Amino acid sequence: MDYSIASLLQVHYHFRIGGVREVICGYSKAFSAINGPGSFNALMCSHDQHDNDSDLKIINITECDYQDPTDKESFFYLRDLLVKKIDSVLEKVPSPVAILCHNMSLAKNPCLSSALRVLARKKDPCKYRFFWVLHDLAEEGRIDMIEKVTRLQSIGIDIREELYALGAPVHFLVPGAHVYSILKNSGFAVSLLPNPLRLNTKVNNTPARTVLLEHLKTLALSDGFTFDPQRPICCYPARIIRRKNVLEAVVIACILLDANLVLGVPGRTLLDRNFYEELIKLLREMKLRVAINTARLPWKLLTGDSEYDGNPVPYLYKTCDLAVSTSLSEGFGYALYEPWLFQKAVLARRPAGFIYPQGMNSSLLYDHFPVPLEWICWKSLKEKYYQYYSRFVGESSAVKAEEHLIVDETIDFGALDTEMQIQVLRKIIADETDKQKMSILFRKMFPGWRGIIDFALIDETLIRKNRDAVMNTYSDQCFRSCFRECISIIPAYNDRSFDYKKILLESWKCGFKLFFSYSGSYNENVTK
Repeated sequence: MDYSIASLLQVHYHFRIGGVREVICGYSKAFSAINGPGSFNALMCSHDQHDNDSDLKIINITECDYQDPTDKESFFYLRDLLVKKIDSVLEKVPSPVAILCHNMSLAKNPCLSSALRVLARKKDPCKYRFFWVLHDLAEEGRIDMIEKVTRLQSIGIDIREELYALGAPVHFLVPGAHVYSILKNSGFAVSLLPNPLRLNTKVNNTPARTVLLEHLKTLALSDGFTFDPQRPICCYPARIIRRKNVLEAVVIACILLDANLVLGVPGRTLLDRNFYEELIKLLREMKLRVAINTARLPWKLLTGDSEYDGNPVPYLYKTCDLAVSTSLSEGFGYALYEPWLFQKAVLARRPAGFIYPQGMNSSLLYDHFPVPLEWICWKSLKEKYYQYYSRFVGESSAVKAEEHLIVDETIDFGALDTEMQIQVLRKIIADETDKQKMSILFRKMFPGWRGIIDFALIDETLIRKNRDAVMNTYSDQCFRSCFRECISIIPAYNDRSFDYKKILLESWKCGFKLFFSYSGSYNENVTK
């Protein structure tokens, strides 16, 4: 294996706040530590240079951002334009160069995925080493992305070949064991590269708790919510998108734990923006204690940090009483690791295929958040279930997955679509008897749910143990060693006899609940 990599070029759609941005910055820092600060080390994406609040060198190509071509002419025009622009950059980069392309299988910009595949096939794989870094897969349940792929296939573009770089020398890197097993079982050359975790030392400048809570209260009231600084704070700073299963966090934190809940920023797609607006109206109507999109707070002033990087999450973890994560699917799952670094416990739904590394206590992970089966229309849910699951994976697989939905006359809240989740939330708030019934279930043990008594009594020993395990497992030294080994691989050509149905089946063996998170007008669109 040739470890002499001269340059690092990362490719993504954008440089907006989020988990992928954290990974990109972590890769960049690791490469600088390995090769020295003088090596070529850059990110290519759509990003305004004047809005760059990091040390990372950015090559701005506006066409890298999300694109949705509707015909072959526009697809190939944009694809060829990107090939030309990216190639002009590569010609000037010292080789060997590792080219790490993030989430190219998601179809968020299929023209970019296609352009990179073209270049990978054109270039010498010893000098230009292309890697697909897949944080998660569309096939795990992102039905909007799967529909996009289907549309492109229908207009004569074999986009699946482009998204998975078939017939090109591209090696896959994934941060999570679930996606690793999916790709491995589907016949791809893939390596496991856990994400870099950094303990932000600047959070020592976290504002006084009383000051921050007053700012959170002001923000919540300005948005039409409520907030009580005297009550505990639960923090779930993920983007407000459907697969993050935010309504489950609302039930747990605001209703059952009687706490405040701090949520993240809205998603950017039309589907996610619509969901965000629906959620805002619902939370206002119910007068729940929430604070949303705390990036709007004056963090530079609050922390006294003139170099604040735009990410408030570490400060929120430092201040909160309990971290919550209810996401149905994660590539790596920062929200399941980072809070421990700030000595905060994490009550978390176990994403599809997720396991903590050896040495971590997983007693606060759950697989089934119980709701009385009698509260929902099982016939309606079954119809929706078969409609989506059978359509994408096949009827026989649908029958097998159905067996996992019901446990002891309860159904998993995460297996309900948004409409049904809202019905359950309304029921709990409107009727004290139903709320009490839910509270009893919350404390009772079920398969996949251990029962919760009082999170204030979480053993400090557990927190210290998990913090130490995270720091040891994901130390800078461990990550750099793995990162260096991965990017030194000379990629082999991917087999073009790829069976797409197999990756669907592998993806949804564990992640079948994801598709339930789509409802309302979107349901009408996908059934046409």
